[in-house]
Amino acid sequence: MVNVIMEPRASADRHLEIVGRAENREDAIVAEQRAEGVRAWLLESGVPSERMSVRAEPSAGDSSARRVELRLLDTSGADVDLRQRAEQAMSRLFGPKVDKEADAPEPPTQQPEASEASRDQQGAPEVSMEEIAVETGVGSRRRGLRLVFAKPGLAASDASLEIGEKAVRLGSLSGQWAELEVVLPFAVEAPSEPSAKFSRRAGTLTVTLLSAT
Repeated sequence: MVNVIMEPRASADRHLEIVGRAENREDAIVAEQRAEGVRAWLLESGVPSERMSVRAEPSAGDSSARRVELRLLDTSGADVDLRQRAEQAMSRLFGPKVDKEADAPEPPTQQPEASEASRDQQGAPEVSMEEIAVETGVGSRRRGLRLVFAKPGLAASDASLEIGEKAVRLGSLSGQWAELEVVLPFAVEAPSEPSAKFSRRAGTLTVTLLSAT
C-alpha cells in the first residue's frame, strides 16, 4: 500500500486525500474518526504527513456507507493505473463492515390484548338522550325524556330493558354486549303503558319517559 503511494516514479505533486464516510444513523464525527484512523496507520507506515489530507463527507446511505476512500491526486497528471491499485489496496485493508446487530430489524411491538370488558363494549348500542315536552291531555304537557339505543340488528327478542327512577338499563340476553346503564338527569315515573318502541329496520329502540310528579 505504502509502495503504491510512494512509488519513486510518482510526481512530487502527488497527494493522498483520505475521505471518511458514515451511514445516516451515525454522528458526523464518526466519518472523520475513520479517516483519521487510516491517516495514523499510513503515518506509522512511513507516508509523510504533508503528502496526506483528511476530510469527512456528510452521512448518507445504510451500513455500506461506513468506509474510507483514498483519492490519489496529482496536479501534473494522475496515473490512472496507480490510482486504481491504491483504491483496491485500500478496499482490502479497510473494506466496509456490516454491523449485523445494528441492521437487524427491530422486533414488532406486541399490542396488549383488549380486556374482556373492553371487547364487550365495542359491540354495545350507541345511546342518545334528549329532553322533550310530552302531551298528556288537551293543552297539558309534562316534562319528559327520549332515549334512543341504536345498533344494527337490535331486536326485542334479544333485549332486556329495565326502567328505574334514576336510570335505564339495557342488556343483551345472548350476551352480545355488557349491560348498559344510562343515568337520567331527573327522576321519572314508572311507565303505566309500553314506553319502548323497536325498529328492526333501523336497528333502534326508542324509550319515552315522563318526569315524576
